Order: sequence, then C-alpha cells, then structure tokens
Amino acid sequence: MAVYLDVIWLLNFLIDFMLLKLTAIMMKRRVRSWRLWSGALFASSIILLLFTPFSPIFYQPIGKVVFSMVIILIAFGFGRWSVFIQNVLTFYFSAFAIGGGLFALHYFFQSNPSYANNQFLNTLSFGDPISWGMVLIGFPILWYFFRKRGSTM
Repeated sequence: MAVYLDVIWLLNFLIDFMLLKLTAIMMKRRVRSWRLWSGALFASSIILLLFTPFSPIFYQPIGKVVFSMVIILIAFGFGRWSVFIQNVLTFYFSAFAIGGGLFALHYFFQSNPSYANNQFLNTLSFGDPISWGMVLIGFPILWYFFRKRGSTM
C-alpha cells in the first residue's frame, strides 16, 4: 500500500487552516488571512517533522501543547495571556468537536462491526475509503455546522 505524503500534508494543511478560521470565527477575532495561512503552514509541518529525529517530542503531551501554542501565536499573535489562552482552548475545542463529529459519523455509517475484533482502536487506516470519505465530505459539513453555531454564541 502506498501512502502519499504530499496528499496527507495538503489535506492536513487545508484542515489546519479551516480549524484556525473556525477558531477566529468562534472567538470573533479579526485576523489577517496571511496569518491564518502561516499558522496552517506551520501546523502542517508536523507531518514532515514526524519523519525526523525530533518526532518523539511530538508524542509527548507537553510537546503537543507547545506546538499548539506556537500555532496560535503565529495565527493570532499575542496581546494578553488571557486572550492567548482563550485562543488556544478554543482551537482545541474546535479541533475536538470536529474530530469527534467525524469519528461519530464514521461509526454511524459503518455497517461492519469491526470494533468487535480490536480494529476499533486502529485509527491509522490510510487506505480505508470510508475514513477518507468522512474526512473529505464530513469535515466541510461539520465545519459549516460549527461555524454557524459558533457565530451565534
């Protein structure tokens, strides 16, 4: 099975941009587009960093938190600690909400009970057309849903 790193990186880059945009919408922050694209570019670099000797850093919770904070720093800047922390937490909230929605949709539409034989915890199914379909179709739908809900908060 071939895994195309450029396709995975591009998908990650676009999703990172949309998550940062959703964070800006939910926080009602006016952010320049170039900052969001720069934040998404940095965020998507983790795909490449996972193939370097630095990869163990990103497996640890502290490494993930620091990486997320740098993403938010690039995308939103730094004014006050309280605003910065709100941006970070909203970024996590939007990522977890959409990720959880994709996970739920995937298993809602799955007709094969693969979770019964230890495949439930295997989320690295790069070739599974259902999971790719959920990401390519489900992510924009869920993003639009959360965008509409976030703008009314």
